[in-house]
Amino acid sequence: MVSEILNDVMAAEKQAAEKVDSANQKAARIIADADLKAKEIIDKAKEDGKKEAESLIRKNSVIIKEILYDSNKKADIASSDIREKAFAKKEAAIDMVIKKIISG
Repeated sequence: MVSEILNDVMAAEKQAAEKVDSANQKAARIIADADLKAKEIIDKAKEDGKKEAESLIRKNSVIIKEILYDSNKKADIASSDIREKAFAKKEAAIDMVIKKIISG
């Protein structure tokens, strides 16, 4: 009777140890899978962030080029206006000098 109880206790301990070992292995697999999934999520987030940054850089580049084009166009117009006014003033000054010389 005692030997049967001891056998039962030993069998139960062995079974418990096997279950603990099995649970530890399963936990290790779950942790490894979770680590892998976390790495995949982080890698995808990094890639998505990189793509978004590249997209924003392209969009901003286009906007900057448009701003520079408009700015250059306005500068060309202003420069042309200044040249026309300077030419007109030069012509008026020449006319005034000629009139002064003629009128003596």
